[in-house]
Amino acid sequence: MSFTIVEKILSKASGERSISPGDKVWAKVDLVAMRDFGGPNVILKYEKEFGNEPVFDPKKVAITFDLHIPPRQIKEAENQKICREFVRRQGVRLFDINNGIGQHTLLEHGLVKPYDVIIGTDSHMNLLGVAQAFSTGVGITDIVTAMRYGKLWYRVPETVKINIDGKLKEFVTPKDVILSLVGYFKADGLSYKAVE
Repeated sequence: MSFTIVEKILSKASGERSISPGDKVWAKVDLVAMRDFGGPNVILKYEKEFGNEPVFDPKKVAITFDLHIPPRQIKEAENQKICREFVRRQGVRLFDINNGIGQHTLLEHGLVKPYDVIIGTDSHMNLLGVAQAFSTGVGITDIVTAMRYGKLWYRVPETVKINIDGKLKEFVTPKDVILSLVGYFKADGLSYKAVE
């Protein structure tokens, strides 16, 4: 039986030899990422649930500042302070102001590798699939669970294979192709699916 890339990644991370779309598996997490926007809520929930208990691996938790830089409101500055204090207490990685855009920063600093399982507080986490990683945005409770225990459950997604043949016409870019596909599948047409 052949597996899709996502099935291979989740099989390896879960230790399950055979998985199929729809199966639920517990998989090890290679990286938990937060941004200055969602990170403070995760941190407050983590400390409410676990107090000062350490995260599963400080090298596998990262916070990036890229949304509110510089902070324009007091609340934004307070949120960054919450993140910085958590970094000091837990020893997790911080990519502070002027390090770049969150997911790109993770790639540029080598935190994303092929076959990694990555979760984050941002809906654009799936772009890390460019590095042959399984990456997705999840809610606060899931982030908190993964930060403490280093694993999370997943439903193995169905994979949609897209073949594109031919040559692009002049002035047509890859972005045009993607926008065309988004128009075809609509906003929720690929929800909880992997695309290859």
